[in-house]
Amino acid sequence: MSSLHSSVLVDAVFPQRPLIGSLQPRPLWLREVALIGTFALLTAAAAQIRIPLGFTPVPVTGQTLAVLLAGATLGAKRGAASQLFYWLLGMTGLPFYAAGSGGWTAATGATMGYFVGFITAAAVVGRLAEYRQDREILTSLSAMALGSIAIYICGASWPTDARHLVTRRPMYSRDLFWAKEAPASYCPKKSCCRTASLF
Repeated sequence: MSSLHSSVLVDAVFPQRPLIGSLQPRPLWLREVALIGTFALLTAAAAQIRIPLGFTPVPVTGQTLAVLLAGATLGAKRGAASQLFYWLLGMTGLPFYAAGSGGWTAATGATMGYFVGFITAAAVVGRLAEYRQDREILTSLSAMALGSIAIYICGASWPTDARHLVTRRPMYSRDLFWAKEAPASYCPKKSCCRTASLF
């Protein structure tokens, strides 16, 4: 693994610059809050993308894609913070979770482990991005796969009743799909990424 490089995609695309007409840089906290809030809202929007599957009641959603992109784009701390913020926003009752759900029960019920997994996965993928593991397609796919594994370890370890067990296997295939799609969504090498996303 290469040496730590703290700069991630968002720092290259939106570097810290002075305000117009001022020599002083923008307040760093404003930029960080804006980035974290943006990806929290992106995750909320992605959660509403639902593709029904005929063989299971669990639909394909865009949450995992947004989680992986948050980590890869923002880095470990900001990526994890965006997912924590997303979880807290939905916990207040805003319809930010899948199917427009929200509230304390939805946030702390049978799927709470997956929310914890979102935070963990964003941190894992973000840390790997800081080590420049998002610069090549193979290492990007590995990072996304590790992020998906983190989600499932946390989700599967959360207590749930037996009726939820039959829905987990289709979810593995669903997020394997998003793990392959995520690098193509932000990788500068679009041609190789598009090829990998066809697998």
